Order: sequence, then C-alpha cells, then structure tokens
Amino acid sequence: MDKKFKSHFIDEQLDVANYITEFLIKKFAAKQNISLPSYPFWRKVYREKNSKQLDTLADRYSKEIIAIQRLLKVFDASVILSYLRETSWYSLFYLNTEFQKTIVFDLYKKQSRLDKSAYEKTEEAPVVTEPELKTFTGTSTGSSKKGLIGNL
Repeated sequence: MDKKFKSHFIDEQLDVANYITEFLIKKFAAKQNISLPSYPFWRKVYREKNSKQLDTLADRYSKEIIAIQRLLKVFDASVILSYLRETSWYSLFYLNTEFQKTIVFDLYKKQSRLDKSAYEKTEEAPVVTEPELKTFTGTSTGSSKKGLIGNL
C-alpha cells in the first residue's frame, strides 16, 4: 500500500505501518498519562535526548511496529485501524496469546465483512484469503515465544 498518512507527532507523511504504530503509542501514552514530544522520539538520532520514560516508549514503538507489519501481511490497513479505534487495545506486541487470538479473530471477522461487501459490489472473488486455521485455533506446531501475531 503506497498511501501516505500524516504523522501524529511530526509534520511528515508516513507509511501505514508507522501511522498505526504511532496511533497505538499515542493511545498507550494517554492511558499512562505520558506527555509526548513533537519530535520522532523513537528514531535513533533522538534517543539520547529522551527521558527514561520516552526511551521505554521508543522501545515499545519498535516492537509494536513489528506486530503491525505482520498483521498488515494478512489484513487490510483500514480494517486494523478501524478495529483499534473502536476498541480499548493500545498494544499488540505485549499481549498474551489469548488476547492476540481474540484480536486476530475479530480482525478476520471484520475483514470477511469487508471482503463480502466488496464481492457483492464487484461480483469478483474476495481479495484476501482466509489465513491458516492454526492462526485462529492456536494449534501451531511447537512452542513459540513470539505469540500468535509473531507467527503470522
């Protein structure tokens, strides 16, 4: 997806993964009562001027973007963003597998409705196929510390 989005923190255009990650960080900071600066505190060049609290948020940013990028391989960006806006979730990376399973399943349902709507309008097959069943049942082979989203 080549569409660019306006950053929540700085006057720049971002790709969708960074935009959604900023959204999550902003939501998390609001919940934790952390005031956010108007510079990209997660970038390496700014890390030394960060407080310990912002440094922790910068680490969170780098982990959350990994989870977002994995979800974007399976789900449409508009589905992920609207879901996160509708819910109280402010993290994806740090959630345990059961919560991740709930999110992935909810995203799948939302994506299916979007695909069905597109199918009815265009009479073409849906664009996104159903992710592997193991993603929703949690029956992957072997144990992984990455969590469910890490296995996407």
